[in-house]
Amino acid sequence: MKPIARCLRFLSFCLVLAAGGAHAQLLSNLANPVGGTYGPNPDSASIFVTGAASITINRVDVRMGTAGAGGNQVGIFTDNAGVPSTTQVGGFLTNPNPTTVGVMSYTGAPITLAANTTYWMVYKTVDGADVNWTGTPGAVASPATAGATMPPGSTFGNAATGVWINDGVNLLFALFGPAAAPQQVPTLSDWTLALLAVLMAATAIGFHRRREG
Repeated sequence: MKPIARCLRFLSFCLVLAAGGAHAQLLSNLANPVGGTYGPNPDSASIFVTGAASITINRVDVRMGTAGAGGNQVGIFTDNAGVPSTTQVGGFLTNPNPTTVGVMSYTGAPITLAANTTYWMVYKTVDGADVNWTGTPGAVASPATAGATMPPGSTFGNAATGVWINDGVNLLFALFGPAAAPQQVPTLSDWTLALLAVLMAATAIGFHRRREG
């Protein structure tokens, strides 16, 4: 029975791969129209508030208005009387590729955020690239967040010193969580992988039975 058990374990592993691996969108205003770009400022930030459930993020997408050489970082900071504090939650999210115009994805180690708490998505610019902003309020939140929101408010300044100048618009960005968040529908390639695993397991079982016979 050992060959059969090994095949079944392999099948389970393949099914996990087919179902997981995708980032799930938790909160986003990327569908809102672009109002302009923030620049040339060293850093910029936009406010968001978690809902009744704590969330974990490991990716932030930011819409860029102008390109740069890369090396920019995204961090999550706590609130200090309406501006980002100097207290960062977790580490920075990065993108190793040069900055391009359009949506850029920044990824890293998971960052867990408390429920019903105000945070700031801080974009640290080192290459002179500019982030897009929108004057349209509102965002789309996943039910997994239990009511996360993006109130009006952004700011530009310096994340290291905590000196900021407020603005009434929002940066265009989205928060994504790991596999624990609602899964995306598996793609055709995912189902192909799972089917291949099933066929391999069935073939191995049949071969084992013929040897016993």
